[in-house]
Amino acid sequence: MRLLPFFTLLLTAAATSLLAGCSNSDTTTYGENVIARNDFEALEGWIPAAPSLTTVKAHSGRYSIKVDNGVEYALGYISPLAKVSATRLKKLDVSAWAMIMDKDATASLVVEVRNPADDTQRIFWEALDIGKEVKAVNKWVEVKRTFILPETIEPTYELRVYMWRGGASAPVFLDDIIIARGE
Repeated sequence: MRLLPFFTLLLTAAATSLLAGCSNSDTTTYGENVIARNDFEALEGWIPAAPSLTTVKAHSGRYSIKVDNGVEYALGYISPLAKVSATRLKKLDVSAWAMIMDKDATASLVVEVRNPADDTQRIFWEALDIGKEVKAVNKWVEVKRTFILPETIEPTYELRVYMWRGGASAPVFLDDIIIARGE
């Protein structure tokens, strides 16, 4: 799977906004391990028009992100690993609130590590299948997973976390995402 240049641009633009959305309010759950969090309220007006940012459904506030048959990738997080952790990142805890609008939803919350010197070189790619985790239709459900990262990652590689449509045709929504160093 080759990321479209537009998607890469959206990820880069969103990374700045996601970092600005960091807050100490989640330190009670994840302690000082929180890398980034976002409820997508701070994105409006800061990035190019993003069809994945929506007010149709939200777990908190007014905004969430969505994928559907017209939106392949939602806004995501991107950062060099060296900025994420001073030591080698071994595990990554990702949690979010998701809502599916169809029982056959197939969207995924993806954690990816790429070598920015060669964007075709995918070092790591794993996904949390939202459709398998969320059984109730039209109801917000918390999804979470710990991703074990390979020992081969380098500080210059980029961490990317995003929602991918996969084969979903009905909307899948995501809100209140937290990315934290795993223990």
